[in-house]
Amino acid sequence: MTRKLVIESSEDGRTEINYSSLDMREITGRIKTYEKRYGINFEKFLQSYNCDNASPQEITDYMDWKNLVAELADRDLSTGREKPVEKH
Repeated sequence: MTRKLVIESSEDGRTEINYSSLDMREITGRIKTYEKRYGINFEKFLQSYNCDNASPQEITDYMDWKNLVAELADRDLSTGREKPVEKH
């Protein structure tokens, strides 16, 4: 599954992030940046996140962080590759 996030900004134009093309170092580094910025991990951030009161930056951070965490969960941490699909 390919995850993409497209961010429209009047200042920067259009930015597209393809999470499946990011290497493990970039994914974990970006997750650590968000953890440092907010002082908590994603699960705790999610518990306190309210989209009705969030700033545009917080909304963008939430979407990016959520996709980074999901991409990381989909990969095998020991190899940095996607987990094989299990056949039943």
